[in-house]
Amino acid sequence: MLPDTIAQANACAVLSGLCACTDELQAKCIALGAVEKVLALVQSVADTEERTVQLNALGSLTELLRDNEPKAEELVAAGGLEPILRLCDPALPERLQEAAADVVCSIACSDSTRAALSEQGAVSKLAALLATPNNDVRVRALMGLGMLLSKNQPNQLLLAKDMAAVKQLMAIMRQQEDPDCRIVARDLFAGLAANTDCKEHVAAAMRA
Repeated sequence: MLPDTIAQANACAVLSGLCACTDELQAKCIALGAVEKVLALVQSVADTEERTVQLNALGSLTELLRDNEPKAEELVAAGGLEPILRLCDPALPERLQEAAADVVCSIACSDSTRAALSEQGAVSKLAALLATPNNDVRVRALMGLGMLLSKNQPNQLLLAKDMAAVKQLMAIMRQQEDPDCRIVARDLFAGLAANTDCKEHVAAAMRA
């Protein structure tokens, strides 16, 4: 890394630590414009190979957006989803996938952001992460999907039509290594199976 990117990565790590300490410190960082600055950093490095900066910046966003729906809504309104979703990529290092999915989950905690997440392809992005052989990535992808598919039949149908994703759900349901992943995958699968529009697609995946 270049000296500037080392400083950026270190600053994001410190910021994450401050926000994790107390709610008061998190609020002060937000009041000083940390969300906007970190988002600008993510946007500037999303297409680069600066993995440590990307990782630490995403970690900062997760801490800044924790229990803060208004800021999540502002981030979406400012067009901040695109670079974050771009980093939800199974071709990237697993820690980076995990960090990007974490931010998506933080944003999806707000009901008012879920339509924008859906419109910008978050369901497909998270579904693709189910193929990553890392349970930390998978559980975050599953949690994000759980929020986006809850009471949302179009999103359920979108996932059901993704045969590879449905097969991954079934594989996660069968694995014994991570009970949390298994439980969330089972709940997602049950939701798909209960949706009349999804049943033929689920059945096709089961036969494949």
